[in-house]
Amino acid sequence: MLAGLSEILSIALPVGFGLLTLFLIAFLTPIAARLKLIDAPSERKHHGALVPTVGGIAIYTTLIVANLYFDLPEKVSWLIYSGGILVILGGLDDAFSLGVRFRLIVQIGATCVMMYGTGLWITSIGITSDTLAPVLMVLGPPFTIFCVVGLVNALNMMDGIDGLAAGQTLISIVLLITFVFVQNGEVYRLDWVILLCTSVFSFLIVNLSLTPLQKVFLGDAGSLLLGFILAWTLIYFSQAPVGLVDPAIVLWCVTIPAFDALCVASYRHKNRISPFESGRHHLHHIFLAHGLSSVGTLLVISILSLTFGFFGLFLSLIFSDLVVVIAWFICLFIYFSIFYLRRFEFSSANKKAESKPKL
Repeated sequence: MLAGLSEILSIALPVGFGLLTLFLIAFLTPIAARLKLIDAPSERKHHGALVPTVGGIAIYTTLIVANLYFDLPEKVSWLIYSGGILVILGGLDDAFSLGVRFRLIVQIGATCVMMYGTGLWITSIGITSDTLAPVLMVLGPPFTIFCVVGLVNALNMMDGIDGLAAGQTLISIVLLITFVFVQNGEVYRLDWVILLCTSVFSFLIVNLSLTPLQKVFLGDAGSLLLGFILAWTLIYFSQAPVGLVDPAIVLWCVTIPAFDALCVASYRHKNRISPFESGRHHLHHIFLAHGLSSVGTLLVISILSLTFGFFGLFLSLIFSDLVVVIAWFICLFIYFSIFYLRRFEFSSANKKAESKPKL
């Protein structure tokens, strides 16, 4: 009987926290305008009406309640509270449009708080090397800052169509859970991850207009938070002392966000544009420009993410970690060639055409 009750609670609690997120969205939506948490249509933003940007705040409040209710691991508590720095940053940015340099400084600061509080950073990339190990001992913290801040901004830049950032977060976590199960034969230490998933899923169905509630966006508060939590979740499960998955394979959990950010940064550098400047250079923009709907684009990118993830898992079962990492970079080159080299050619052709004297 006790075992049955435990099973019921294991299902009821995540559902309860998902419902809490829905309640918080419903509560925050009417007061979003007074908090200046509203996303207005513009040339770059094509939604037809004012949309509250309270999804991230609802998710974060749910995580705070979960941390108070459960005895979560200390490192997870540090993750939730240091993530609050980015929720505040994102909320202020949604309301007042903060500068890029200030946002980066705060993101680095939040990452340093997490490292200082937990003693956790990247100490292994899965490749055994007598030379690499001491290098990572010294360069591990700055490398961790680069990876965390990079993924935070990658997910933030992906948040351009309904469901994409939240959906990618869920896909990455599903891939991580799959990797943990395959490499360990069971799934454990994931209770808090399941709670996160139910909260994000509750936001997602509202964002996709699948409930009677008014549509809301994540806002920068939400996209920055999800990027931060996702980055540290991958580090938490791939590094000592937890180390439930090989560090080399976690790259495949975030293939599309990483590829998109790296390729867009390269494209903008090529064209002398700031990598942080708004533009229509991302993968979802390419699909939209070729006639796909927002829903179609979301589905195609989600399928691509899952395909890359399971391809990485397949490689990890057959080859060494070094081969798995090399294959990731080969896929990056192929991705870049398919989606962005044509953009370079198109841009160059336009510039040449504009430079020719008109007859």
